[in-house]
Amino acid sequence: MKNKITTIAATSLFAMAFTASANQHLLPEWEGQWQGTCQYTSKGGGVQYEFPMGLSIANRGAEALDWQISYGEGESLQLRKYRLLSEDEASGHYVIDENNGIFIDSYLVNDALVSHFSVGTSQLTTRYEINGNEMTVDMLTFGRQEVRGSGEAPYVVLAHGFNGRQHCVLYR
Repeated sequence: MKNKITTIAATSLFAMAFTASANQHLLPEWEGQWQGTCQYTSKGGGVQYEFPMGLSIANRGAEALDWQISYGEGESLQLRKYRLLSEDEASGHYVIDENNGIFIDSYLVNDALVSHFSVGTSQLTTRYEINGNEMTVDMLTFGRQEVRGSGEAPYVVLAHGFNGRQHCVLYR
């Protein structure tokens, strides 16, 4: 009888733990359909052009979100079907899986998801920040080549040339 009770209790605890983890969502406050407009500004200043952006964030369990970005509309529509994966949720470390062998490490700092990475001859810093039903998306692009080095060891500073900024405001 004691073994039966222990087995039933253990089974119940396992079922409760499984159900709790199955019902957990990764970043539920980020989920939804976000739509808005982006502006691209180059280093010369002034908005060069505007374009629509959408971001669809959908729950895929406790470990992942669908993270689908759309740029443009109609014939010029570009769709990027990414996933946001939990690397170490306790420390705010996430990974964007572009589903093509590219993984971008991202970090949640308060209500902002930030990344810094290099592609070809560029360095990019991205920042997605939510404030209620508004999301601000910023992407700053710099050259990888230093334009200036200054200071003395151990405090040598290397500066990189600015290329452009993509600034978007999206609404849910």
